[in-house]
Amino acid sequence: MPSGNTDIRSSPTHVVHRGKSDGDGISIFGLRHIWIDHCTLSHYTDGLVDIIMGSTAITVSNNYFSDHNEVMLLGHDDKYLPDSGMQVTIALNRFGEGLVQRMPRKMYAIGGSAGPTVNSEDNRFTAPADPSAKEVTRHEDTSEGDGPTGIGGRMGT
Repeated sequence: MPSGNTDIRSSPTHVVHRGKSDGDGISIFGLRHIWIDHCTLSHYTDGLVDIIMGSTAITVSNNYFSDHNEVMLLGHDDKYLPDSGMQVTIALNRFGEGLVQRMPRKMYAIGGSAGPTVNSEDNRFTAPADPSAKEVTRHEDTSEGDGPTGIGGRMGT
């Protein structure tokens, strides 16, 4: 069922211990107009934030992510057409220490197969100690005039 104008926000004094679920920190299924703001997320059994099944008009801002494998998934599957029109704003987040992948992973985008575009603005990424893992953008099979592929953003230290 579509929703409207919903905020998910964390209080600085609020700690949540969840019971059994599919393991996601925050799951958005087929919803619209959701704002995930000022949350601190780490240590879940699946993804920290999953936005899937045709969800759109979602903003993920001012959050801190750390100590987790699969951080953020946008889209259910490359073949799930309602996700092809998904619009998600990801801005002013901090991707901190101990993160492995999906920062974010977008079906139809980063890691997707349909060749989409992702704009990721003013997010901060903590660089790992391994110099070979610090590459944020790179050229792959492009002529010299083509732009970089990959995630946009600033590198932290």
